[in-house]
Amino acid sequence: MVPDPSIFDRISSARVANGNQEAANELVNYFRSRGEFRELFEALKMQSRIRIGLPAVATEGAAPLTSEQQDLLEKDLIEACREVGLGLLAQGRLEEGWMYMRPVGD
Repeated sequence: MVPDPSIFDRISSARVANGNQEAANELVNYFRSRGEFRELFEALKMQSRIRIGLPAVATEGAAPLTSEQQDLLEKDLIEACREVGLGLLAQGRLEEGWMYMRPVGD
């Protein structure tokens, strides 16, 4: 799908007004509303990382996560897998949905 050009302005405005967390929220809502689940998963990862005080994107050489950060990130990623997997299954994309549902354990 071709992205709606206004999303870039909305993300930028959200970041300027309320910081990185709000920009990530805007991105998550955008992909969720469009049913773009693979992109949603990546946005949910960024949203979680920002929420727990990490850079939006993991980089090599970054400081190791604390056990608390690791637990929070893992919990959020399982929830992201569940949301994305169920969304893909609802679209009839069974193979892709199953890939995301496997870590969930449901």
